Amino acid sequence: MESKGFYHCHQPLLADMRVRDVLSLNKQISLHIIFSLLLCKQLSLYKECNMPQTTRNKVLYLLKSRGAQTAVTIAAELELTSMGARQQLLKLSESGEISSYLEPKGKGRPKRFWLLTEAGQVNFPDRHADLTLELIDSISTIFGADGLEKLIETREQVTLNKYTNRLKNKNFIHNRLVELAQIRTEEGYMAEVKQTNEGFVLLENHCPICAAAKICQGFCRSELELFQKLFEDLAQIERTEHQIQGARRCAYVITPLKVAV
Repeated sequence: MESKGFYHCHQPLLADMRVRDVLSLNKQISLHIIFSLLLCKQLSLYKECNMPQTTRNKVLYLLKSRGAQTAVTIAAELELTSMGARQQLLKLSESGEISSYLEPKGKGRPKRFWLLTEAGQVNFPDRHADLTLELIDSISTIFGADGLEKLIETREQVTLNKYTNRLKNKNFIHNRLVELAQIRTEEGYMAEVKQTNEGFVLLENHCPICAAAKICQGFCRSELELFQKLFEDLAQIERTEHQIQGARRCAYVITPLKVAV
């Protein structure tokens, strides 16, 4: 209760606080304030991920969440005419936000696929990356590795409590996964659930904490452990694609537990 009260009462102050301000405070409360500051900045980032629903942005979002697509698929998914889809793709190509390549398809003409460029990826930024990295470096300087691990554990526990509250009464794998994907999407991860022959896959097409995760993979380890705790009564969870290791997205395979007979 004390932590929640501090965060809510001091949110405007924390949003403007600089790292050197934190360092000047008593060490006993510095870690708590740093964690609260990270929460403020993370919340601000999530809100920024909600792009205006223009046709241009819908095309960018589709390419970000689905990977390379043909103009025909884009038109069908976004309910555009073929001409309308091609006009949007031409504009985005001219601005350097997307590019294309040809892929042979049997005996017919090769198909042209469109995908985001680095310039296009900027539409899904981590705007507080520099601050986050500075905070993590400050925690390591002040408290060492143990302090950083404590921050990660605290973040995991706060997130676990929040997710558990949202997932209560979700007693089946599918509806629990769908709700989890909704939570993660609200937080900027662009999550979706797909069913497979063996179970399910949770896909996260964007990582709003990517900058932090690159220099401290404890955040990634913590998120995997978090998912495993949320489904420990229903399924096993394994990460099979990892953005930090070069994949386009993060993917988690969810395999239902076998019922003993």
